Amino acid sequence: MIKCFCTPIWVFRIEQHEAVSNELMSLITSLRKGEAGDPAGVSRSNQGGGWQSAFIDMTRIPLFQKALGGVMQTVAAQVGIRENSSMIVNGCWANVNLHGSYNRVHTHPDSMYSGAYYVKTPKDCGRFVALDPRPQARCITLPIDVHTPLTSPAYNHLPKEGEFVIFPSWMPHHVEENKSGEERISVAFNLFFGS
Repeated sequence: MIKCFCTPIWVFRIEQHEAVSNELMSLITSLRKGEAGDPAGVSRSNQGGGWQSAFIDMTRIPLFQKALGGVMQTVAAQVGIRENSSMIVNGCWANVNLHGSYNRVHTHPDSMYSGAYYVKTPKDCGRFVALDPRPQARCITLPIDVHTPLTSPAYNHLPKEGEFVIFPSWMPHHVEENKSGEERISVAFNLFFGS
């Protein structure tokens, strides 16, 4: 079998993620209090009362920046991006999903890769859902009993704390409703590689 036009999704759980998560929680707490940002947040894909920050200056989160650079080196090598290419983060923001909130289906224009790092993921906080980006693939349903990566119309991933989920920016995706009594917290990002 030859697999053509595959859509890769990478999941990395970084070692000693507690330090990265603590750095991010400290900044997010500060942003939500209005000490270093807008406590009202902004509206992008958040629905049902979720909060999203304005773009975050990456120099304020050096541990996260280093971790992101490390995982993206692996992605770049697997995809075959030229070694002398530079990684440019053109957007980074925090997401806080309260009970009942979610992120609607969307893509991330003006970037090559996007993703999220999961700071806090309580039980029943919802899955990351990537949708098959090929509209023609949904024109007819195959008579199958169990979906495989070759036939599934969606990929569902239950994120864990300390985990990066990275995907092509053009891939439609959403985050399910948080049904837990706690906040789901992540930091999302967009980036591209330049020469």
